[in-house]
Amino acid sequence: MAATQEDTSANEVPTISAHTIIVIHPGSLNLRIGLASHHQPITIPHVIARRSTNHKKIKRDSDNHFKRPNYKDNASNRLMESALANVNHALRSYRSNYGIKSQTYTANSIITNNKNVKCEVVAQDPEKPLTWNDVSDEPDFVIGPEALYIEDSEPYELYWPMKNGQLNARNGIGGSITAIFSDFADIWKTAIEGYLEIPATDFENYKALLLIPDIYNKSLFKHYADLLLNTLGFSGMFLYQESVAAAFGAGFPCGCIVDVGDQKTSICCIDDGISIPETRLRIDFGGKDITRCFYWLLNKIYFPYRELNPYNHLDFILIKHLKEDLCHLDPTITGGGVHDFIVAKPDRDELHYSMRLGDELLQAPLALFYPSLMGIINENIITIQPPVQFDYEDIMDDPYLLESGQSKEGKPGPKPSTANQSNATSGQSETSQTANTLSNNLSDKDVISIDQAIVYSIDSCPTDEMKKKALSSILLVGKGFSFENTAFFLQARIRSKLPSGLKKYSEQIDVTGKVRDMDPGVIAWKGAAVLSCLDSAQELWISPQEWNKYRVQILRERSPFIW
Repeated sequence: MAATQEDTSANEVPTISAHTIIVIHPGSLNLRIGLASHHQPITIPHVIARRSTNHKKIKRDSDNHFKRPNYKDNASNRLMESALANVNHALRSYRSNYGIKSQTYTANSIITNNKNVKCEVVAQDPEKPLTWNDVSDEPDFVIGPEALYIEDSEPYELYWPMKNGQLNARNGIGGSITAIFSDFADIWKTAIEGYLEIPATDFENYKALLLIPDIYNKSLFKHYADLLLNTLGFSGMFLYQESVAAAFGAGFPCGCIVDVGDQKTSICCIDDGISIPETRLRIDFGGKDITRCFYWLLNKIYFPYRELNPYNHLDFILIKHLKEDLCHLDPTITGGGVHDFIVAKPDRDELHYSMRLGDELLQAPLALFYPSLMGIINENIITIQPPVQFDYEDIMDDPYLLESGQSKEGKPGPKPSTANQSNATSGQSETSQTANTLSNNLSDKDVISIDQAIVYSIDSCPTDEMKKKALSSILLVGKGFSFENTAFFLQARIRSKLPSGLKKYSEQIDVTGKVRDMDPGVIAWKGAAVLSCLDSAQELWISPQEWNKYRVQILRERSPFIW
């Protein structure tokens, strides 16, 4: 504790203006960034296009965007067909039980209609033409939406620094921790300069609050601190967990936070502003998998845009937008309607189509309840909070103290506090217990639906009172699962999956999908923006001088979450 006492006594912490705080929320697909005084953040694709040093043409889209990396064509397709049959059976039963009018169309009639669709070619609006990004001046890199609109013939390669809500560490160029944090630095700096209009020379007059995933790796914290304080040059920083920020933004002191992003679904329970470690769970599926499932369903009814290239990221964006505009979770809507869409490509005329859709609009979002619809085979998609992590740089690290608790003569040495020792020893056993619960109670430990995951997370709370609070305050955030009627549908599914010990709370289940008409994708950012200006948060800021002097020790002491 002596690390900061002398500094804080010498310099009182001044009141910080919201106009001088930059809130950064990085994700696998999007980066949300803005001043704490802003009503909404700037949202851009979290991607960077770097110019090849040898100036050779690069095959930019080498992966099929509509298939998971471990997709097995025959086996995955059979699994998806079986899951689709189960979904259709469930829909028929639901509609029959509630007297909902059955569909008045057949699959063959929809296919026949879509096969006969002719596209209408329309010239682009000359006042708002869609063009390729001009890189004739050969910039070293381009970020955000401009990076996605670089012509294939140009020698630029796309890098996404995050994947499945974590660092996109991998073998090959751009996959090292150093390369990823270099991407962070270039993306964030350019975004602040370009979108927030703050020059890099003025960063020393601003502080930065960075949102981190619920399931984190402590060894990365020092990299974040170095990036924000030394590389970018902010005058202060601190880290905050996404789930707690989302709960704060929604006004939930307690509850279960369900964050469905583009590539992951993270779930954890909050109690009095603290994330409970043993309830944290991440599943590697999200909105992108719903888009993939939607495309698979569209192909079954002869999607009229037959020129779609599954290796082209712009075509993937088209299907993603169709999903967001059309899909829902309302079983009372029986489908069969006609829907229009436009294919817009840079420097090309627009293609206007009409197509007829049935229950595909409902079936695709149901993939999170029937994960076999994603074709997942032999993938380890479940991640829980790992045991206490060992960092040799942190002399106060619990494992370090436990190992050094005995001197060479066998005499007792310095020991950690009772609370920290309890956290160190119980954290691992609780994590193991949660892992065993998941594997022992699921028929297939690699496939878990979103409602099952929520129930497991809540059932992992240490007390019945916490479980009761969590069930009565389930908050759904993120853009990956933001469809009409989602909250109502999810609430019914959770009630049907409750174990015997939680059934007594079934009538108290409440799922919130919309908070004061806020965009569910920015709730965490908004919560962090408000929190950063509170008087109680002023003691959390770490200055460059403090960081360079005390390093990991001050990160531990100023941490707003369980270390």
